[in-house]
Amino acid sequence: MGDNSDQAHTKKNKQFWQSHSKYMADISNFMQIHRNWRDWTKNSRKGFFPVFTPDFSAISKDVSGNAIKLYLFLGANSDNQAGYTLISVETMAQHFETNTRTVHNWLKELKDNKMILRVQPGFKQATFTFLLPYHNEFLSTVYGNKLANMITAYNEGIEVKNVEERELLRRIEEYEMVKDLF
Repeated sequence: MGDNSDQAHTKKNKQFWQSHSKYMADISNFMQIHRNWRDWTKNSRKGFFPVFTPDFSAISKDVSGNAIKLYLFLGANSDNQAGYTLISVETMAQHFETNTRTVHNWLKELKDNKMILRVQPGFKQATFTFLLPYHNEFLSTVYGNKLANMITAYNEGIEVKNVEERELLRRIEEYEMVKDLF
């Protein structure tokens, strides 16, 4: 019996595996990544939120139509500068006239296909839902696999190694300096 309760306790607390300040730092990083993505798409003359690109088609091919509708809803309700929305699952369910379990399933589809990232910095705090960059060229040239590692860590509830976080921050700053030259 002790093993089962310990297991349940560990699983329940797995959701918050970092300190609040680390979550907030990561949220700030994801906001900067979104701004960089917007700037990159503008400078390279690629469409930003309009999802009519081959890269979007490639990542969305295994996603249901309703999950795509949710993605479009999230995009339409996201902060254009920071790339996130704080809309609750309940509000999403009301908008689509469905139940919260269905919305959670759609969100899982989007997360599994690396289209969104959801970060809740603490218990009973609003969840940040980020639209993730989907241009492969942007991801590979600006962030390499560091952003993918960070997203995987969040989706699996594993603490991101400090070295990777520092490297990602360095790449963000490096991109900012290069972008300022143009």
